[in-house]
Amino acid sequence: AYMTDVGMSGTYESVIGMRKDSIIDNFVRGTPRGKMDAAVGPATLSGILLDSDDRTGLVNRIRPVRIGGMLGEVAPEGTEDPFAAPAP
Repeated sequence: AYMTDVGMSGTYESVIGMRKDSIIDNFVRGTPRGKMDAAVGPATLSGILLDSDDRTGLVNRIRPVRIGGMLGEVAPEGTEDPFAAPAP
């Protein structure tokens, strides 16, 4: 299985982990600043959990994972720990 850009980690109120006002200002004005300031706030970890067939390498099941931060948490169905191994 292959997937690109499955999610973000960091505060929701940011752009690539930096304060969004400075990033947007740089983009709109076209004047890059030397130093960007890291965003602060509740962090979110977003991604996926997938089950794959060891024989074929194909994905059998894909589930979203979102932990912490301002967005609602999403854990794979039937698990309290989103990183727990799937049941056989």
